[in-house]
Amino acid sequence: MNTGTLSLACFLALGAASASASDKAAKDAKTDSEIRYNTATVVEFRATVTAIREVSKTDPLDGLYLTVKTEINGAFKIETFDVYVGPADFVKAFEITFAKGDKIQVIGSKVNVDGVDIVLAREISRQQLTTLLRGKNGEPFWDRR
Repeated sequence: MNTGTLSLACFLALGAASASASDKAAKDAKTDSEIRYNTATVVEFRATVTAIREVSKTDPLDGLYLTVKTEINGAFKIETFDVYVGPADFVKAFEITFAKGDKIQVIGSKVNVDGVDIVLAREISRQQLTTLLRGKNGEPFWDRR
């Protein structure tokens, strides 16, 4: 085997190994593009905040989450689930805070992520303050670059 053929073989093998590793990483991690706001699943509800947590930047939906207990569409069936507010830096820019026990009203898209229902909030109201997080089509107002 001459030097040119050996170099080409090494280059191709290295490229295949690199592509295989990136394919595996892509399959293992959900991305923002896989977790989409769906206008067909929009819900509106009143809820009580039962917990607040911030998810690290390694998660596809990093940021602020509210765990809420609610009655959906006036029904008496009480549900508990998470509401994704948005990236922590974006939420902090509004200088709004949430506390356990807060009564809120949410409009957002209920989606399933890894077998768990969450709501991607479009707007959250508390007392007389409404925070708009997304447009009516679900496009977030924060920059995800």
